[in-house]
Amino acid sequence: MICMFARSHFLTQDLNSFFFAYYVTYVVDAEDQLEVALILYIVSGIMCIPVWVQISKRIEKHYLIKFAMAMQSILLLIAYVVGKDISFTTYAVLVAFAGVSFGAFGVFKSSMLADIVDILENSQEEMRCEGEIQGIFDLCGKCTSALLVGPALITLDYVGYQPNEQQPQGSITAILMFYSLVPGALGMIAFWIILQCKITKSNLENLPYFK
Repeated sequence: MICMFARSHFLTQDLNSFFFAYYVTYVVDAEDQLEVALILYIVSGIMCIPVWVQISKRIEKHYLIKFAMAMQSILLLIAYVVGKDISFTTYAVLVAFAGVSFGAFGVFKSSMLADIVDILENSQEEMRCEGEIQGIFDLCGKCTSALLVGPALITLDYVGYQPNEQQPQGSITAILMFYSLVPGALGMIAFWIILQCKITKSNLENLPYFK
């Protein structure tokens, strides 16, 4: 399950990040606003980190990370539905909210993996395996991303992409698909997978060394 989650999550993040410049340049038609969009994404994510931390004191973090993942996927699917008609202002709003979800995952990912280690150690009566879990998570995600980004670029070339030129409709459609539709769908798969993980505060408190 960790492998499946890592594959889906990293594909969502890496495809979306890789096609960011293509999307802003050729779909939003705002190449001169690339830096603005990137800064907005990063700053909104960083600014919301203290907020997420405070909220996690009242609401269990596994609920928050699920909410953030669903939010990110929905925003990507909205971008796909709006399509070529999206304005930079609308896109900036989506980017700001996407940054909020990015901040949440940055805060809670390592903590969630640590909770998984605790549960696995108790259920299997084995030594702690933080390194193995983190390694599996990262390796599966990066390998799967590498396998998909390559074919995505080949597809983009096949449909007629030409750098620094007006793009044909096939190229626009491919950029939209790889920036928003595919990552959004994969994000929903990752969201469904994480829903199957029962990582709750009560589960952790019932572990022997938490009593």
